[in-house]
Amino acid sequence: MEPANRSNYRLQYALALDEAGRVADALELMREVAAELAARIGAEARKTLTVRSNIAFFLGKLGRPDEALTLQRELLEIHERLHGPEHPDSLAARASLAAVTFQAGRFADAAALLAPVRAVRLAALGPDDPQVLTLTANLAATRSRAGFAEEAIELEADVLARRAQLLGARHPETLWARSNLAASCRRAGRTAEAVGHARQAHLDALEAFGADHPTTRQVAVGLADALRADGRAAEAAVLAEAEWSTALAEGAASGPTAVQACTVLARTAHAEGRPDRVAALVAPALAAAADGLGLDHPDVLLLRHLSALATGSATEVGEVLAALAAALGDRHPSYLEAVRLGGAG
Repeated sequence: MEPANRSNYRLQYALALDEAGRVADALELMREVAAELAARIGAEARKTLTVRSNIAFFLGKLGRPDEALTLQRELLEIHERLHGPEHPDSLAARASLAAVTFQAGRFADAAALLAPVRAVRLAALGPDDPQVLTLTANLAATRSRAGFAEEAIELEADVLARRAQLLGARHPETLWARSNLAASCRRAGRTAEAVGHARQAHLDALEAFGADHPTTRQVAVGLADALRADGRAAEAAVLAEAEWSTALAEGAASGPTAVQACTVLARTAHAEGRPDRVAALVAPALAAAADGLGLDHPDVLLLRHLSALATGSATEVGEVLAALAAALGDRHPSYLEAVRLGGAG
């Protein structure tokens, strides 16, 4: 096999490993590909830099945000030195840095990185360009997670309308646009709208992918979160329990979808006054967090807060709330909701 073909094959295999949940194996293989490409075509060749960007993303998924951010910043510096700050490759590298920053739970910083990239590409390509739509969707998601859900809803509704017009109402990209809009509606307290969008996205995912596909599972947990927020705890628990049980069976309790499912169940148990149930649910997620999002990720901090409430540790509640305020800000809706659940803010 020719070296170029061998590299392409190994690259595709690494991406398949990642999709199958074998992120550590994917990372190891991607590093081998990067080293081979650097030796054969150069360390600053476009393909080599792209592979190294994938490495940064895998590091982020494995709960190693500092390494991921350091690598992605290095890649951005290389692109800007080679091409200038507004070259498409430099803008793509900045968007990749935003993605890794988002992975690390630094949502406001991610939005600040992404906004100028979208502005430049929007001016050059127009609002219906696929790249611009992706950038708009990603910017909206970062703004929503940063605590600006109403602002995100306006962007996401526009993305959904354009996706549906350009690709069709049942296209996977349209499905994701609807699911993202549902999440922002939930965060904004528009829970009936959230349930409507999330339920339609779930039906579309079932039709497009089947019940066991990772996309369907992720969308199902989004629906569970919307149902919980809308006061439909029993229906939410059925969906969340299905994902959480599957994640535990697969040894994948550290993934973002599993953490979200666990949080839905733990919040429901807390509302029902069942601290033993909360502690039992949260324990495996926190044990696995070091290999996933990391113990200081905001989503994991929310679980740690529920765990501290369940065990009655006022000291730990205060420490976790302080960490959550540092990560998100003391005016962020997630922090304020945690304070309302219990603890001095």
